[in-house]
Amino acid sequence: METPGAAPPDDHAVVPSVVPSGATEATPRLPELLALGYSGWDETEDDDGPAPASGVIQFDPARAQDWIRVWADDGSTLHRILPSGERLPSIEVPGRSQVEFARVLEGGRLLCLSVDEGITLLEPGGELVFQVDLAAHHDAVVVPDGSKAGDRTFAVLVHRERSYRGRSVRFDGIALVSEATGLVICLSYTSPSPRD
Repeated sequence: METPGAAPPDDHAVVPSVVPSGATEATPRLPELLALGYSGWDETEDDDGPAPASGVIQFDPARAQDWIRVWADDGSTLHRILPSGERLPSIEVPGRSQVEFARVLEGGRLLCLSVDEGITLLEPGGELVFQVDLAAHHDAVVVPDGSKAGDRTFAVLVHRERSYRGRSVRFDGIALVSEATGLVICLSYTSPSPRD
């Protein structure tokens, strides 16, 4: 029998949400993160719609948005291309070996996510701003709170492994990281109820 108010057992530990200064809730609703297949999945959804197109179909310069495209090679290299099709020099992400995602931020900085290694923030020329070691995966976004470049907060998908009902399971969470300091200002995980 558990004592009311007592901490749950370690294999069901819950990391409390911390509300950053000025925030109205601990974990903001971020529509970009709902793009992950499992995060918004509902087995009652209808799959009768047309299949989405995939791959490069046609490049139309008149319709291309005016921003640099960046992609990672699942190693340590970022590749960049201008809307005109001109390739920019590739950038090596220092100290990382599994860069799976990168995003060009307003102002030109590059936010890179390395699977189970963390995030890296680079200046447009590739100079290191900071690295944060986290069990990161799949995506990192700018929290849309109106902050200017240099003062933004990044929401990073993270996970941790725990024993649950005798099995090793990864539970997802979100880490909020300050662009100004490179510090994790909030870490919130999903976790099973102690009674499960």
